[in-house]
Amino acid sequence: MVASDPLPPEPRRFSIRLPRPFWLGMATVVLVVVAAGLRIGVPIYRQQAAVREIERADPKSYILRRPRGPTWLRDWVGEERMEPFDDVVTLSIDTKANTDATLRQVNWLTSLESCTSPVPM
Repeated sequence: MVASDPLPPEPRRFSIRLPRPFWLGMATVVLVVVAAGLRIGVPIYRQQAAVREIERADPKSYILRRPRGPTWLRDWVGEERMEPFDDVVTLSIDTKANTDATLRQVNWLTSLESCTSPVPM
């Protein structure tokens, strides 16, 4: 080979690196976990916000909950810590003590079966 011959040009490299399969898999796993957490967590948060608002406006309100979750988990964690996960099934409130804004919160109690209010005589 003669020294004056130009070297063949080196093929151009792609400047943007493609993500590796491991990172694509990790991103997928994180996305699935976040989506599942939101699907479970948002309704629980809304229910608890509604219960707090109703109890704040009317401390004498009666709220009956249906336990949810396996009994072994309730025994292990404790009833008090599992209470936010319970379904609110019965609600008895005084309409004099609650405003329209407070009563709108009842909408978030999706498992509510009975909602009563004493009628003044």
